[in-house]
Amino acid sequence: MHQAMHQAMHQIFRVFKLADRRDRWGLTWQGWFFGIALVVALLWGVVSHAHGFFAINQPIVTPDLLIVEGWVTDKNTKDAIQEFRSRSSYKSIITTGTQLPRGYYLSEYKTFADLSRASLIKMGIPANQVIAVPAPGVPKDRSYTAAVAVANWLQLYGPNYPVRSANLLSESVHSRRSWTLFKKAIGPQLELGIISVPSEEYDGDRWWTQSEGFKRVLFESIGWFYVTFFNKTE
Repeated sequence: MHQAMHQAMHQIFRVFKLADRRDRWGLTWQGWFFGIALVVALLWGVVSHAHGFFAINQPIVTPDLLIVEGWVTDKNTKDAIQEFRSRSSYKSIITTGTQLPRGYYLSEYKTFADLSRASLIKMGIPANQVIAVPAPGVPKDRSYTAAVAVANWLQLYGPNYPVRSANLLSESVHSRRSWTLFKKAIGPQLELGIISVPSEEYDGDRWWTQSEGFKRVLFESIGWFYVTFFNKTE
């Protein structure tokens, strides 16, 4: 009985062509090894180049202005001074930044821009060469808000300053996103280069081995992606 049913089903499948027999290709162990090795190589390529992609250095050789993001550390402020003194074409430093998130009512300086300016002057830069361009306190889009404040300052006071180009100084992997946002805000009125200074919180050459480095690179990757492809401004 069972054999008769099997033959009947086979006849139905053959007549109505409900199924057929095909050869199937499969990977050998050598194929699996090659495929895994290729994936590992691609991942390593991403890991080894990700930090350098976001911590970008593409400065203008003879800039008129140095724009410093005011939230950078004191060590990075020293880096800014070294950069300013290394190029004779610099006329002034612009410090940027929104309202301080803490200590606002106790601090003499209410914004990162003012705090950064005071730090630069204390460290030896003449006061007449440092211009604070503060931005309003906002819960998000802080980098873009600071960039818009600089763009507005350039439109208002730019005619008094014969500037055509500037370098933006930012920290580590935040640099590419800041550069993108500042170029969006400033537009064609100023040629803008970028200088990335290293973070003190992790080793940029081995960022994937440290939680802070991994977190920063992942966060900036997502942030830059949204800024670039979805026109977000955070």
